[in-house]
Amino acid sequence: EEDTDEVKKEGEPAKIILAAVKSKITKNWDDGFHVTAKVVDANGIVCPNVDKLISFSVSESGMIVAVDNGDTNSHEAFQSAERRTWSGQCIAIIKAKSTTGKIAVSASSPELISGSVTIGINQ
Repeated sequence: EEDTDEVKKEGEPAKIILAAVKSKITKNWDDGFHVTAKVVDANGIVCPNVDKLISFSVSESGMIVAVDNGDTNSHEAFQSAERRTWSGQCIAIIKAKSTTGKIAVSASSPELISGSVTIGINQ
């Protein structure tokens, strides 16, 4: 009997995929959300051994509160707009500055296709 379990090995890092934990946010002081940036290959498989500096940006209606990557050995600042990936990913914590509209979040890194996600703002 043949073993049909196939281990998928990731290819070369190609792009950044962003995923938000919420689709809407309010301007309340305690309301925020995090966006996960994952470095993936051309087939969308996460590249866990890639160490890339990800630069986050948000539209005027939002602000980056902090960034992190889960690496307990990292000495990078939390209050920043960029973070190195750990296990192929990192996060940005975002809050709303406006009471209505949308927050566009993007992430970029040299040699990778940038990723973006948009979150709605509710009153």
